[in-house]
Amino acid sequence: MADGFYQHGAKHFARGNFVWMFDATPTSAENNAFRTYLVDTADYTVNLATHEFRDAAGLAAGIEETSGLMTLVDAAVDGVLDASDVVFTGTAGDTCEGVLLAQDEGSAAADRLAIWWDTGAGLPVTLGGDVTVQWGNVAGTLLARI
Repeated sequence: MADGFYQHGAKHFARGNFVWMFDATPTSAENNAFRTYLVDTADYTVNLATHEFRDAAGLAAGIEETSGLMTLVDAAVDGVLDASDVVFTGTAGDTCEGVLLAQDEGSAAADRLAIWWDTGAGLPVTLGGDVTVQWGNVAGTLLARI
């Protein structure tokens, strides 16, 4: 697999269902409430063409770590989808080959999948201890490294 937008995720950005804007206190069911997930691809087979929600086949078993709601940086600056770095504290579980970004709507059946990464510095990541996902803040870079 390769990094990319889930096709339905791109549709949700285009329709305005996803809003990449700073909010000091995002809440579930807001267009700008996103979480980061560390995913084991031995349990989840990515399908960027058809998967739309976090209840996609195998994804629940593949998610090893889930972040809190992310603090986004306004995308109006050079079109960069930037966010505050996400720190997973005291991780444990299987090795994770992918990082998933999904909008939090409050349930797996409603949480929309946005973007998938399985290449880049730090992947795969062996869990055990703290893991930081650093979001890129340069045009053309979404995920900087783990």
